[in-house]
Amino acid sequence: MDITHFQLDENKCIGCGSCTKVCCGEILSVDERGKACIAPVTEFGWAGC
Repeated sequence: MDITHFQLDENKCIGCGSCTKVCCGEILSVDERGKACIAPVTEFGWAGC
C-alpha cells in the first residue's frame, strides 16, 4: 500500500540517481534496470515525507 500516490515517469528517468540524493525520506532508489523506483509508504513521517 502506498498512501503518497507518488509517481515516476520512467520515460524521463536517466538513472543518474540525483533523486535519491535529494529525497530526505530515503524512499527513492535506483533499481537493477537503472531506473528510479519508490519504496512503499505505509505511514507519513521521516521515512515517508
